Amino acid sequence: MGNNPNHIEELEGEIRRQKRRLVKTHQYTKKLLLLSEELGPDGKTYFQVIKEHRDAHEHMMRALNTELTEADPERALTNILSNLKSTHAHEVRAFYDIADYMGLIIRDNIAELLGRFEHEAIGYVIPEYHEEWRSKILSFEQNIAEIRGGKDIATIERDDGNDIDTYHGIVVELVDIWSEIDQKQSEGLQRLKALSLLEQATSEMADKYSKEVILDTIPEYFQKVVPELQEKARVGDIEGVKQGLEGLAKYRISLKTAHRMEQKKIAGDRRFTVKNLILAAILALLGGLLIAYVTFPLQQAPEDRGSPARVEDSGTPRVVEQLEPDQN
Repeated sequence: MGNNPNHIEELEGEIRRQKRRLVKTHQYTKKLLLLSEELGPDGKTYFQVIKEHRDAHEHMMRALNTELTEADPERALTNILSNLKSTHAHEVRAFYDIADYMGLIIRDNIAELLGRFEHEAIGYVIPEYHEEWRSKILSFEQNIAEIRGGKDIATIERDDGNDIDTYHGIVVELVDIWSEIDQKQSEGLQRLKALSLLEQATSEMADKYSKEVILDTIPEYFQKVVPELQEKARVGDIEGVKQGLEGLAKYRISLKTAHRMEQKKIAGDRRFTVKNLILAAILALLGGLLIAYVTFPLQQAPEDRGSPARVEDSGTPRVVEQLEPDQN
């Protein structure tokens, strides 16, 4: 059988191109597969990828067998190229399967990490999430949907690699974001623990002692001590917060003493106030009795006060005859 040198050269060039695509796609797939085993539930291998690799392996063996047994160069190259294309198609399917699976794993892991915090706390613990990463994740999901929506068997077999490069880059960046969130949430938990420890201590201080007692005992408490502890809590320095709170322990006796003195003073002031109120009430009562005593005689009728007999209008005194006892 005659062989066309130009056709053979074209076949060899296409075979080299298919091999490069195949190797790159396989490396992408293998990398994501290993990551899925590490990050996925129970460390299990995604079986669908193994199935595609098995089928790809079968076509690769056919290509090698043709290379070893087919004597006709052009026919051999044609058969090898056909099997390499089939091999690559299976590798592409394997890649999309593992990329989809990895995307789900990462998104689930991110949701789990964020689920440890109240929604309002996420901005404090992981400020980058709302500022940068959330919009990226949403954009990635949209890009993935567009890539997957445009794929079918025919396009997978002739995939030029651009979508694979894009999808691989998205998954890798999702892994990086997940890793950053994992680190940030770990640091954030430390900050929340430190902040909670500080808030509990300062709340107990405020519940036990008045501001005046605290300032008399620790003048720099509000202006220096608390701000320094808050800064340590902000960076998650739990040990620094603990040490700072332990440093306040030396004031415990002084605070208690000042508190007792304040309570005694308050009790004394309260007793003094009560005494004054009682005294004022007694004085008011005595004053009322005195006024009543003075004004009561003035309020009596003239007859009750023994006033002289009234005179007639003519000015002649009225003669009051004394009745003699009845003789009868």
